[in-house]
Amino acid sequence: MKKIIFIMCLFMISCSQKTVPLFLRGTIKDIDKNLNDTLKFDFKTYPEYISTSKQHFGLGLSIRNERKLWRESLLKNWFRLNGINHPDDMSGIILTTYHRKLNEKDINFREQKQFYKTYWKLTKKSKDSLKVWYDSYKSTRIESEKIYSEIFRNPRNVMGYEIALSKSKKDYKEVKYIAESISIDKHQINLKVLYIESFNDEYNLSLKVDDTIKVFIDDIYLIPLK
Repeated sequence: MKKIIFIMCLFMISCSQKTVPLFLRGTIKDIDKNLNDTLKFDFKTYPEYISTSKQHFGLGLSIRNERKLWRESLLKNWFRLNGINHPDDMSGIILTTYHRKLNEKDINFREQKQFYKTYWKLTKKSKDSLKVWYDSYKSTRIESEKIYSEIFRNPRNVMGYEIALSKSKKDYKEVKYIAESISIDKHQINLKVLYIESFNDEYNLSLKVDDTIKVFIDDIYLIPLK
């Protein structure tokens, strides 16, 4: 009887539309604590679709590994109780929840769950059904990319990392740079390098200040305006 009551409580907590579900609060708190101001600003500023897609293999990967979503954990079992079985979907919900929290939006956990449940249900039907469903979100994706482009309508400073190879070519390190956006082409941005952090002269870096480079959005982070 106690087990049934416990499970019912879990579902009641999960149904809260405005707040972060209880079982996600520790995870969200840790993410917020560990992200530096630049990464947090970058994640918050972009539209939800852009931010969560961008961080699927970054922050999302860390969440899947550190929260043991590929193995057994209390958090994974909680997601399963809510009908979410794939670790990618679990981390997707966590990223979406954190993005909405940062932007003071309703969490809408039930809506998030339903999105993934519908996806997996349609994969068992037909490709045509899945395509129709996916296309129904096309306007959201287009609007997200429009908002994203507007952010770079005027020059903005961004932070990125470039690989510096050791002279022996047996080792490498990431060197931070600051650049100013020049123009944007869908998911790529043209930049002018303004600053490169100092690094050991045992490494070689082809990038120089005043160079112009083209990078993907996934490779740079928006710096807060002063």
